[in-house]
Formats: sequence, C-alpha cells, structure tokens
Amino acid sequence: MAVGETPIPTFFAMVVGGVRAVIANILGKSGSILKSEWPSYDPKALVESVITIPVQVNGKLRSRLEVPSAIDEESLKKLVLSDE
Repeated sequence: MAVGETPIPTFFAMVVGGVRAVIANILGKSGSILKSEWPSYDPKALVESVITIPVQVNGKLRSRLEVPSAIDEESLKKLVLSDE
C-alpha cells in the first residue's frame, strides 16, 4: 500500500462506481461517465434582469435597492438620493 493510500477511499470509489452504473441503467443511460459530454447551457439564462445595489454612507450599509440591470447612472443616482 502506498503512503496515504487507505482501503476506505478505494472501497468508496468502487461503491460509488457501482451505484452510478445502477442508476444509469435505471435511467436508460449506458457507457462511462468519463466519456459523457458536458451539459449545455443557455447564455440568456445567465443574464439577470434585476440587480441589488448596496447603498453605503460613510462606509456603513444603509440600504439595498433592487433595480433593473439596464438602469443608467443618472437614474440610479436619483433613486439612491430619494431612498430614505
């Protein structure tokens, strides 16, 4: 046995591999997970339409505003200054 190698991680690796194979068979999948493709994603889903802006005065958090992500700087300043 090599230094740092114990039978417990080896055992768990075998168990997890076996459980994965059983679940894959139940779901109708086959083949190795090592040969599977990366999942795809939708870049549009990563864009937030509303963001939270923290408002600080003298380094202390005074408020949090939720604003549209496309808000311009002047509108944001007006909103912050009108916030009580």
